[in-house]
Parts: sequence; C-alpha cells; structure tokens
Amino acid sequence: SFLQPGQLVDLEGITAPDDSTVVMVLISIYALTFILSLLAAEVLALVIHQMNAHGVIAGARVGFLLWLGFILTVRVTEALFNGTDMRLVMIDAGYRLVWTVVMGVILAVWH
Repeated sequence: SFLQPGQLVDLEGITAPDDSTVVMVLISIYALTFILSLLAAEVLALVIHQMNAHGVIAGARVGFLLWLGFILTVRVTEALFNGTDMRLVMIDAGYRLVWTVVMGVILAVWH
C-alpha cells in the first residue's frame, strides 16, 4: 500500500512539540540541514565537473549513480543494523533519489 497521511509521522516516532525549546531545536535542525544540503550540492557539482557531465541525461546519470553507490547502500546498511522499518528506509531513500537526480540535472545543465 502507498504511504498514508500520518504514516511517516508514526514510522519516525514524531510527537507534537510541547514547548518553545522544541521549536528552537527544530529550527536549528532545519538550518543545519540547509547548510549540509549546500555542501552536498557542492560535492555533486565537483563530481559532475570532474566527469565532464553536460546536459540533462548526464546530470541525471551522475545523480543516480551517486545515490545508488553511496546514499542507498549506506541507508540500507544503517537500517539493517539499527532495525529500522524498511518502509521508512524506502521513503527516505526515494526522497534522496529525487533530490540527487534533480540536483544532478540542475548542476549539469547550469555549469
């Protein structure tokens, strides 16, 4: 079955924030996530440049291969050792697949 509303929240074990401290922690997490995303984009841009990848197909290929070789393998291995629900792993890996392929296309076209 496809992901139902609230299912991700249940899988992650997320609870509703009760006070402003939790909100500040979440803001900090999102800020750090943004910075780390910029770092990942820079590394992806360097790989695309080194591979001399130009155009939509080449950018998508580089993004897919990096996702397959590094993101998916690491995420599944972590899940196996941590006992994480594989549905959550596939949701997370799917999001990251879209992210790396789209970022690869953007960076390969805009060089």
